[in-house]
Amino acid sequence: MFHAMASSLANLVVEMPRARLGRRRSSTNQSARGRRMATVLSCGCGCTRRTLIAGVLSGRGALGAEGSNQENGSFVELRKSYDANFAKTMDSGMKDYEQNMAAVKTELFSHIVGDTVLEIGLGNGPNMRYFSGLHVMGVEPNAQSFEYAAAAARANNLASFEPMEGVGEHLPMPDASVDTVVATLVMCTVADMDAVAREAKRVLRPGGVYLFLDHVAAPDGTPLRAFQSLFDPLNRAAYEGCHLTRDPLAAIERAGFASVESRRFVAGAAEGSWLTAPTMGEAFARATRGDRVTHGSEGGGRGGSRPQSSALLDAVEPHFLLSPSVVGIARV
Repeated sequence: MFHAMASSLANLVVEMPRARLGRRRSSTNQSARGRRMATVLSCGCGCTRRTLIAGVLSGRGALGAEGSNQENGSFVELRKSYDANFAKTMDSGMKDYEQNMAAVKTELFSHIVGDTVLEIGLGNGPNMRYFSGLHVMGVEPNAQSFEYAAAAARANNLASFEPMEGVGEHLPMPDASVDTVVATLVMCTVADMDAVAREAKRVLRPGGVYLFLDHVAAPDGTPLRAFQSLFDPLNRAAYEGCHLTRDPLAAIERAGFASVESRRFVAGAAEGSWLTAPTMGEAFARATRGDRVTHGSEGGGRGGSRPQSSALLDAVEPHFLLSPSVVGIARV
C-alpha cells in the first residue's frame, strides 16, 4: 500500500538539471550557497517552485525572475530546463488520470457554447481532443508546454489555436471576448481562486459558460482526507504548488455568475472504498469484510465490482489523492 501511495506522488517527479560539482566545496562556496538559500526561503513574493530552484542553482536567489536579474542567462536557461522537464513528465505522467476522467470530460464539454474557447491552464493540451472544429486560445505560465499543446491541437483538427503565456488571475483578454472558458485541474495551483473565477466571468460574452473540473479535499474524517493532509506539503513542493485540500466551488459561486451548477464525485477505485469511509471504524470494516462494492457509478471510474477484501490495496491506485472531484457549469 505504501509503495502505491509513494508512486502516486512520485509518478510525476521532475528531473532537475544537475550542476557539475568538484569533489570538495570550499567553506566560502558553502557560505555563499547558504546565503542564496536564505534569500530564497525568506522571499515573500509568492515565487513558484521553478523560480526558487532556478534562483538557487543560478546563484541569483529568489529574485532571479522577479527582480533586476530577470535576464540573467544562467537563471533563464535553468528555468527553461526545469519547465521543459516538467512538461515532458506531465505528458506521460497524467495519461491514466485522463483515461479515468474521459467520460466526465466528454459530458462536461458537451455544454460548450459558441465557437470561441479560452482554456485557463492549458498545460500540454490534454483537452484538445474535445475541441475539434473550435477556435481555441490557451493561457499557461509554462511556455515549454506549448509544443505539446500545439501538436495536440493539430491532431484534433482545431479551427485555430493560440497559446499565450500568462496566469488565470490576469487573463490577457478583453472583456466579453469569448463564448466558453474552460479550466480543468487549475484551481489547485493558482495564487488566488477568487481572482481566477472573476477573470473567467469578465472575459465571457453574454450567454457564455465557464466549465470547470477540479480535484478537491475529501470530506473531513475520511482516511482519504487524512492522506491528503499528510501529503499536501510534499505535493505542493513537487508539483508547482498543487494543493490537495482546496475546494474552489465557493470562490466560483462568489464570482457573480448568473447560475452555478455542480456535482461532486470520487473517481477511480477510491469510490466506495475504505478511503472514503466516514469513520475509521467503517474504513476498517470495508477493508476487511468480504462483500462486494461497485466502483465507478459516478462516471470516471473503472466500473465493475470486485471482492472488498482486495480493496485495501486496490483503492490506492496512482493519483488516488486527486480522486475527490467537483465538476460544473457557471453561466453568465
